[in-house]
Amino acid sequence: MTRATTIHVTPGRVRLRIAERRGDAGYFAQLTHQLDALPIVRSCRSNARSGSVVIEHVDTLDALHAAVVAAGLLDIAASDRSGDVIVDLHRRVEELDGALRARTSGSVGLEALSFYGLLAGAAVQLIKGPILPASATLLIQAAKILAEARPRSSSTA
Repeated sequence: MTRATTIHVTPGRVRLRIAERRGDAGYFAQLTHQLDALPIVRSCRSNARSGSVVIEHVDTLDALHAAVVAAGLLDIAASDRSGDVIVDLHRRVEELDGALRARTSGSVGLEALSFYGLLAGAAVQLIKGPILPASATLLIQAAKILAEARPRSSSTA
């Protein structure tokens, strides 16, 4: 059975990657036809060039996986990537902030960088002239960062 990896999931929709068959238009055409024939599948489309299949389904993801495996079409594995993009993005931003603070001995973080960037953007907009709403928005955002900034306390144990 061909191995597929779950790349992206939303309610009622899943994108699978079938790397070993990438570029095989005949395989993807046949697979799309076979998947469309399953009662649980609402619609299916594939892209042989990217080696992916998008399946819109009417039941749970587990039920779809079971139906696809039972039909002998694919062996579906979970993705190695995090399922929650927001959590992953938050983690990466925290790592970036930590690295920035480490490089600057704690004197500059993403908050300060954002504040100064917005302030500089507002100044440029004010100098240009007729773009006052844009500069006002940038100044408001900079003020929000400044207002929400709290002193970072270093904990000593």
